Amino acid sequence: MRNPVLIAGLCLLTALVNQACLKSTLQKGQPEAAAPARRSVEAPPPALQEATPAVAPRAALANYVVDCDRALIDLAGPLQQIADSLTALNLMYSARNLADCSGIYHRTVQALQARCPHIETPEAGRARSAQAIARWYAERRELILIQDALAQADLIKPGAVMFYGRDLRVYRKLKPEQALAAVYHLGIVVSVERDTEGNVISYQLFQGRAPGKPAATTNFHWRQPSRPTFPPFGNGEQQWIGLARLVNASAY
Repeated sequence: MRNPVLIAGLCLLTALVNQACLKSTLQKGQPEAAAPARRSVEAPPPALQEATPAVAPRAALANYVVDCDRALIDLAGPLQQIADSLTALNLMYSARNLADCSGIYHRTVQALQARCPHIETPEAGRARSAQAIARWYAERRELILIQDALAQADLIKPGAVMFYGRDLRVYRKLKPEQALAAVYHLGIVVSVERDTEGNVISYQLFQGRAPGKPAATTNFHWRQPSRPTFPPFGNGEQQWIGLARLVNASAY
């Protein structure tokens, strides 16, 4: 006669073995859990890479720049080309055909805008004088007052708009409204000369000059003026009192 206890034990053992086999079979048949997908980070388009400044500090830039079609372009080259082409037109100083100092400024920015249509510049119909152009920059917090020409000389680079006071007037510690009221003339820097230590010693200015003279690039703007009545970095006898970048590059 068979032992009931032994038979029950064998049945229980058989059931446990079968359950373990079934669990192992199910585990082998299940697919492995998928690893979390890794997000691919695409490199920015080439145009955006070109628009990224190579150096962050503004002072490290040799010249001012323009953001043109999502790429930063050094203003020295385009401005020299524009100045040469306008000079070739022999534009005699005149307020009637955009050939005075503010008119030459507008002709320059219009030529630049033809290459870079999105740039923001003052309208000739509304900012028709040197004072009005200076105020346009001041309203955008882009006008820098010049209190010490020698100490602030590093601001002078191709692409700078230079604002000057009246002949033989000496201006000291001008406040913003005083400076705007004092603006009498302007021009655009197209090139700069530096000494071996990197200090600005002179610059060339494209400007509408004076009645009886054509628009031209002048080169008598020196750290150490040639005449006692010429202030440092002035325009002849006109003191340098303000500066703005011709166009604002948003990345700088």
